[in-house]
Amino acid sequence: MLALLPLALTCALLNLPLVFRLTRIHWWSWGPPAAINAFAWYLYAKSISFAWGYHGSLFVVCCGVAEAVFTATMIVLVLRNRQRPSFRSLLIFHMIVSIWLASYAFPYLAELP
Repeated sequence: MLALLPLALTCALLNLPLVFRLTRIHWWSWGPPAAINAFAWYLYAKSISFAWGYHGSLFVVCCGVAEAVFTATMIVLVLRNRQRPSFRSLLIFHMIVSIWLASYAFPYLAELP
């Protein structure tokens, strides 16, 4: 149960703009996920040969596709929100970030040597 505390705290902080019903995705909302995303891509690329041998090619490719989809979705939502700010795009962005952090952010980090 305590293992979920950092994730719950991070998601709560990321969702503060939703509580205040803001319409624009500010840098403090997209900046930390962008940094974490860059770090996740670094770890993915750094450990790809180990994961390829340990998990297999299908798992590694599926993890890469999932990372790419989440990354592209976050970028598109931030760019769309800059053109036309709306609460809906803010809400969807924060939902995507929360789902990404809970599921695909670091696909095979726990099994690395």
